[in-house]
Amino acid sequence: MQKPLVTVICICYNHAEYVYEALCSVRKQSYEAIQLIIADDASTDKSILEIERFLLTYPELNTVKVFNGENTGNCKLFNKALALADGKYIIDLSADDYLYASFIEEQVKLFEAVGDNVGVVFTNVDLVNCKGELKRTQYAINEYGKSTEIVPQGDVYAELLKRYFISPVGMMMRRSILEELGGYDETLAYEDFDFWIRSSRYYEYRYLDRCLVAKRILPISHSTKFLSKGNEAMFISTARICEKSAWLNKINNKEEDSALLRRIRYEIKQTIKYEVKSAFDIYILLLKNRGNTFWEIKFYKTLFHLNSYFNFL
Repeated sequence: MQKPLVTVICICYNHAEYVYEALCSVRKQSYEAIQLIIADDASTDKSILEIERFLLTYPELNTVKVFNGENTGNCKLFNKALALADGKYIIDLSADDYLYASFIEEQVKLFEAVGDNVGVVFTNVDLVNCKGELKRTQYAINEYGKSTEIVPQGDVYAELLKRYFISPVGMMMRRSILEELGGYDETLAYEDFDFWIRSSRYYEYRYLDRCLVAKRILPISHSTKFLSKGNEAMFISTARICEKSAWLNKINNKEEDSALLRRIRYEIKQTIKYEVKSAFDIYILLLKNRGNTFWEIKFYKTLFHLNSYFNFL
């Protein structure tokens, strides 16, 4: 029986030091039915030279190039690449991360064993430094390499509202679901939380209890710069996703309402700490629309003004 095609979309922006290794990790997969789409977002370093070196070394691969003339960001570039994808399943690979040899094979095997109601399969992840040295795993593991904590799967919508517990680099997605959702939301500054919320509302997630991919933790990484002063677009994007969740929550579902409130209370504290008034105002409106008490809203407003004046958080 013919194996389903998997499309790996490798997004690169100024990752000259790592992109060759990331692409080689796709080349070294034990699974053969792979389409590789290399998308460079107008890198200003030597990334394109490294990409061309890889293409010259492995000309036999089923590869598509997407080189942007101007920097548009991950969401727009991913959607541009997605429009060229032929695979049944999609992997969104950052050019500073790399896959282990059985990553695709094992995820496809799980995907093919479950029903169409499963939209995402995800794994445990090794967190490494710039040299590829292991620092820790995303989920703590025992001597057999198995997670020592219970990782949510199935209907994970409410759990994803409460907290981040999935690493995007460990995911494989059904292309049909990405297309159904219209790809990533291009109005946002980042993609993962929004995709998790929108997809988990309608589809289940399955966890594969193996470390099958390495994520580099770098000073220049998107995630390490997420919470910082001046990064207003990130804060506003998160607030807009919470607005979506307010619409997506099932009516009178106490678990989902509680999860959203927990998320709002966490995020509003971040906007206070980093003095992001635009995002703060969105959360205040969400609290008002949810009927939260006058005194809670007054407390957050007072805290925002005090922190802006004294900078004590």
